[in-house]
Amino acid sequence: MKKILITGGLGYIGSHTVVEFIKKDLYDVIVVDNNSTSETWIKQQIETITVYGNPQHLPVTENSPTSIPESPYGMTKLMSEHILQDAVKSSSLKVVSLRYFNPVGAHESGLIGELPIGVPYYLVPFITQTAIGLRDKLVIHGNDYPTRDGTCIRDYIYITDLALAHLQALEFIEMSNHDTHWHIFNLGTGVGVTVLEAVQAFIKATKQPLKFEYGPRRPGDTIEIYANFDKAKKILGWMPKTSLESMMLSAWNWEKYVRSRS
Repeated sequence: MKKILITGGLGYIGSHTVVEFIKKDLYDVIVVDNNSTSETWIKQQIETITVYGNPQHLPVTENSPTSIPESPYGMTKLMSEHILQDAVKSSSLKVVSLRYFNPVGAHESGLIGELPIGVPYYLVPFITQTAIGLRDKLVIHGNDYPTRDGTCIRDYIYITDLALAHLQALEFIEMSNHDTHWHIFNLGTGVGVTVLEAVQAFIKATKQPLKFEYGPRRPGDTIEIYANFDKAKKILGWMPKTSLESMMLSAWNWEKYVRSRS
C-alpha cells in the first residue's frame, strides 16, 4: 500500500480530504498538522481563486490572467505558484495546482467541519454562529456593488466535493504520462451566488431566523467571481454534486454538534 503524506490534515479542508483517502483504502495515510490554520497539501500545490483578483471576464478559466491579487493572502498564493512552476522546469517534479473557490459545509456525518479560531472571517461559519446565538448579528460587507442585489458574488463549493477532487488529482498524477508536469484545475460549481442569496439559502434550508445588517465594504474583497470547471470535468472526471441548501444544512448540523459538546 502506498504511503501518502497529508500536511494540514487536521484542518477544515485537510480533515475532509483525509476521510476520503481513508475511505478509498488505497493509501497508507500519514497526517501531519501543527494545529494551526495552516494550508492543506497533498502532493499537489493547493491554490485558491485569490490569484485571479477581480477578473475582467466570467466565468474564470485556468487560462484567465492572474492579476495583482486584492489581498496579501492572494499574493502569497500567486508567488507560491510561480515558485513551483520554476521547480517543475528544473526537476522531474509533478505538480497539480487546485484553484478552489469558496469551500463551505461539513461532512455528512456532522462530526467534522469548519471551526474558525476567534471571529469568523468567512461567511458560512459567521452565519451558523449567529444563528446559534454566539454572534449578535451577521454583517454583510457592502450592498452597493454592481451586482444583482448589491452584494458580492462567490462560487460556493461543498467541502466533500472539494475533498474528492484531491483524490482524483492524485490519481491523475500517478497515471499521467504527459510531458507536461504542471497542471492547473479550477474547482467550483460554475454558479455565482450573491452573499444575500447565500444567507437566504441558509434560512430556507434550516428554517432558522437570522439577524443581519449591511455594513461598509471590506478592503480586498473581490466583487464577483465564479468558476469554469470544464477542465477538471474533462481530465479528472470531477463534478460538483451538492446543492447550496444542502451545503448550508450540513454546516448547521455541524454547528449544533459542536455546541452540544461545549
